[in-house]
Amino acid sequence: MQLDQHVLSELVSSLDGKLFALDFETFGTNWMAPGFWVRCCSFHTDEISLCVELADEEGNYHPYAAEFFEWLASQPNMIAHNAGFEVGVIFAMTDIMPTPKVCTYALLAALMNEGSPGASWALKKAGPELLQCEAWDQDVKGDKANMAKLPFDALGWYCQQDSWATFELYKICCQAVEEHKETWGRFFWQWFEEDMTNIIMLQNEAYQLSLHVDTKYIKDYELKVDDEIKNCLREFFEHEDLKDHIDAFNRNVVSVVESEVNNYGSKFKKDGSVTVNYQKALDRLEKVRGENHFNINSTGHLKWLLYDRLQVECKFFTDSGGQSMDGDALEAIPKYGRLVINYRDADNKKRFLSALNDNSVDGQVRISIRVPGITTGRMSAGGLD
Repeated sequence: MQLDQHVLSELVSSLDGKLFALDFETFGTNWMAPGFWVRCCSFHTDEISLCVELADEEGNYHPYAAEFFEWLASQPNMIAHNAGFEVGVIFAMTDIMPTPKVCTYALLAALMNEGSPGASWALKKAGPELLQCEAWDQDVKGDKANMAKLPFDALGWYCQQDSWATFELYKICCQAVEEHKETWGRFFWQWFEEDMTNIIMLQNEAYQLSLHVDTKYIKDYELKVDDEIKNCLREFFEHEDLKDHIDAFNRNVVSVVESEVNNYGSKFKKDGSVTVNYQKALDRLEKVRGENHFNINSTGHLKWLLYDRLQVECKFFTDSGGQSMDGDALEAIPKYGRLVINYRDADNKKRFLSALNDNSVDGQVRISIRVPGITTGRMSAGGLD
């Protein structure tokens, strides 16, 4: 339904102060970014389930949107699946950062058995699995950041399903805690409401205030890291124990292309001139001869060099039983492994510095952190965005 004075009055009379789940659909996912706006908000309890359209498809808010957000900011019993985002949306609209009652994403993470096969805390995966229902996002097309421009009859239903699943997952989790009330369940809610919620709110505060970076210093430092990467690559490719094997690798690549060129079908025209495609093949061969084809970033190439050619003993293996080329495996390889690690460290440093520069706005960077991020409860970030 579209927000108006009557709808707002009904929401206040029905939900004010009560426990309810909510979910927003927004234009953009960075609630501190210019141009961010909210299309709709859904609510669900055991008695009520509805979605309210707050703005049209172009982001023009309906009357009483400001009053709606002010009322929402005062609610003490909000349940949200990604509570950090939902309360961030409210802050973006009101400058008030409310404290959520429960974040079901964090709740599922806290109650999940570590290492459960195929387990996920994401709403679209955990919902169908734990609630034994059909996925409700199959008919909603488009990326998350632009879903706000979908027709409301489709978007509102999708949003309403999100708040329904959030509320039902909360009840399932409450039941799980209740079943262990004689042991850890006695302490769970105090820990969750004090410690976990505090972590979520601290992360929102950090996101709001942003990380201040010296962009000029970073750009200057990037130049030093570029030199560091060049030195690492030179030490690797020119190492006396590696160079001959890498040259052999390149010769193999060239020989394959040479064979293709030699066996090329239509080489010459009737007048004796070279065909256009054959000339392209010759040009490609000339280019291949002048390039290095060994890729230090390729685990396959590194395995070939270290395990096959140099016969280094493999001490670490992947879950599928293959030879590993991760950090532990490289650390176990004297001399050569360190050359690769040095390069990876410098390359990762470069990537991080580039991301800081690319994502900074007026010297400010906002980093979205998942709370919690992994099964042990630690935070994680997929990257700067």
